[in-house]
Amino acid sequence: MDFLKKLQKLPESKRKIILWAVVITFALSLFIWWVRDIQKLLKNFQKEKIKEELRLPALKEELKEIPKFEVPKLPPEILKEQLKELEKNLSPEELQELKKFLPKQNSENEK
Repeated sequence: MDFLKKLQKLPESKRKIILWAVVITFALSLFIWWVRDIQKLLKNFQKEKIKEELRLPALKEELKEIPKFEVPKLPPEILKEQLKELEKNLSPEELQELKKFLPKQNSENEK
């Protein structure tokens, strides 16, 4: 109890220094403990066990079974019809932007 009374009588700046010294000491001791614990975990690290837990070969097989997404190719006649319909509804600026993304053969056929 005498220690607490002495501490309370100290000026505030000294009390802050003592507080931060205790906090830093505590933080450093926790950090050292954490580093040692990580070192132990790394020494006991078993790669084969991790691979089994992750199921990497099974995952590769599952990815092969996923159907691939393919964009159907439309015949040029349908594309021409759609382009004509778009020409009616779009402004000239929007139409120019659209033609930038169209395959060259379709835009050349329109001309």
